[in-house]
Amino acid sequence: MKINAWVWAGMAVLVLIPGASDAQVRPGRGALEERVRARFAWIVQTDLGLTAEQLQEVNQVVSPFQDQRRMILRREEMLRRRMRRGNVAGQSDQEAQQILIEMTAVREEAALLLRSEIEGLQGVLTPSQTLRFYELREDLTHRVQRLRQPASGRRGPAGPRGGIRRR
Repeated sequence: MKINAWVWAGMAVLVLIPGASDAQVRPGRGALEERVRARFAWIVQTDLGLTAEQLQEVNQVVSPFQDQRRMILRREEMLRRRMRRGNVAGQSDQEAQQILIEMTAVREEAALLLRSEIEGLQGVLTPSQTLRFYELREDLTHRVQRLRQPASGRRGPAGPRGGIRRR
């Protein structure tokens, strides 16, 4: 079953935006999130040539990292807001130093998370498949970011018919 790429990418927003899994969600959101997960799983399975068992193993590796990734994304966004809010020039050196320390800590956490996830995935996938998995996920992330931009900043969907680029 084909899903319009814009609809699919729109549903992806629900999964990847920090806070999207919070309790104050619209009715039916859980079903949309499930459809996005199923569609992404299907793309990963077909693109990487995985069996159902391998896909299940990939999900078992990746799932525990999802909440941590969302928390890191939230913290990064809060830091970006603090940088903009203070207009950097209007902040004291002490405030600026604190933001820099927090930025470094968040980036280090993200790097450790990525390292752990890669190590887990390489227990299931080849290095080439692992790299392609991240490429697919990054494509989805960029698509979601474009959807979050104001309408005037959008240039349209990437790839033929707006789908995730495939090799």
